Amino acid sequence: MLVPDISLSVSQRRPVCVIDPALALASREAPLTVLRLAKLFELWVPRAFWQILDASDFIEQQPLNSATKRTGSAVHEYSQEQFREYCDTIKIWQSLRFPQGYYRSRVTLAGG
Repeated sequence: MLVPDISLSVSQRRPVCVIDPALALASREAPLTVLRLAKLFELWVPRAFWQILDASDFIEQQPLNSATKRTGSAVHEYSQEQFREYCDTIKIWQSLRFPQGYYRSRVTLAGG
C-alpha cells in the first residue's frame, strides 16, 4: 500500500501599521525609522503621503510665511530651520523612492 506524500505550509501575515504622513515627515531620521518598521510590519500610508512627495517642488517654492503646521485645532508657523528640515526630509523620501523604488515595494497605499 502506497501512502501519498503530504505537503503542509503555514503562513502568517505580518501585522499592519498605518504610518501617519506627519510622523513620516517629522524629521530627517523619520524615513529610516519607518523603513525599520517595515521589518516588523506591513506598512500602509495614506494617499496624502504620496501627494506630498509628488508636490515637493511646489511646497519648497512656497514662501516661509505661508508654511504652517496644524496641532489639533491650533495652527503654528514653521521656523526657517523647521521648514528646511521638512523639505530635506521630503528629499530623503524621494531619494529612497525614485532610484530603485526601495520603499514603494514595502509600503502600501491605505484607503485607495
